[in-house]
Amino acid sequence: MPKVIFTFLIVTTLLNVAKAQTTWQYVDAKLAEPGFEMNTEGYYAPVDIIKSTNAAELRFYCGGEHYTSMLIITYTGKKFNAAFYSRKKDLVRNLVSPLNKDAVIKPFKKVSINNVKIDSVFFELVNHRVFNLPDQKTIKEIPSSLVYRISYKLNNTINEYTFSDPEQLLKDHPGVEVFKYYNQVFSVLTNLVKDVYPRLQE
Repeated sequence: MPKVIFTFLIVTTLLNVAKAQTTWQYVDAKLAEPGFEMNTEGYYAPVDIIKSTNAAELRFYCGGEHYTSMLIITYTGKKFNAAFYSRKKDLVRNLVSPLNKDAVIKPFKKVSINNVKIDSVFFELVNHRVFNLPDQKTIKEIPSSLVYRISYKLNNTINEYTFSDPEQLLKDHPGVEVFKYYNQVFSVLTNLVKDVYPRLQE
């Protein structure tokens, strides 16, 4: 079999496997997603992390003008779980004023992450001090409009912090240790979801 054809078949197979493992579900009343509730805007969203019943929970938020995405890792006291959620805003024509557009917010879509050991990922994040990092604003102003946010609950401790592009921070300030940890945490989290949300890797 020619090498080109063989390579094509391998790539096609891997893509089909990835596609099969990436099954989205809408987060709605039918799904009854734990830790989600209907908000005032009419769609299901995570409850305030203060209300979380998990022994540990970490939320990684990212997004932009037209989408909101988050990775949630939980530990119930018995089991680790991880899922990626994404909600996209579709702009549709306003019938009253055709020159304007109204934002229509779709429900969150969910894909469970089952291809890695989440407990190993969790403890790797602990080693990178994910629960001990400060907000970037306490060190350096955040100039970028793209801001990442991590909020967490660990036992009775609840906290959150934000940071901008960690790779760029590390290039501009290689001597700042906190930026090294931002980059390590970011790398672990984005690698966890890169197969289900390639935009994080762009």
